[in-house]
Amino acid sequence: MVSLTSRIRARHSEDRLKQTGKTRKRGTKITFKPDPQIFDSIEFSFDKLSERLREKAFLNKGIRITIKDERKSRKVTRILLSWRYRGIRQASQ
Repeated sequence: MVSLTSRIRARHSEDRLKQTGKTRKRGTKITFKPDPQIFDSIEFSFDKLSERLREKAFLNKGIRITIKDERKSRKVTRILLSWRYRGIRQASQ
């Protein structure tokens, strides 16, 4: 498998999709950095985002969702959370 990357800024691709190397990993990684020219506020609640992503992971069997807080002015001690549910059997054991 190959690793690909592209930047999107203000809804437009900044560059073409390019190969950055080979990998054994699978899946999609999305890094979100809000643009102050688009959003009224670029401050987000880590707790609210974490709760919503945990719900999404629970509703989608087998996917792993990870959230990482990389803000420089971080005031919370939790900086990395990850969820992966394997389905009903896991929850009932």
